[in-house]
Amino acid sequence: MDIKFLIINFVVTFVVGFVVTALTTWVWGLLFEGAAQVNWTLALALGLAIGIALTAANAIRGKQS
Repeated sequence: MDIKFLIINFVVTFVVGFVVTALTTWVWGLLFEGAAQVNWTLALALGLAIGIALTAANAIRGKQS
């Protein structure tokens, strides 16, 4: 696979995972805790984990076919 494609894939997946997690923690805090706060640590950690895992899975799947 092309390294440029892998980097773009990782960045897009990281941003989507980060934004979804940030919005989820914000809504959770707003509805159940009464304070609209975002858990930035969790958003960053999940964004990185999802970005790495899905990019690696796509790279492995691409090599098999």
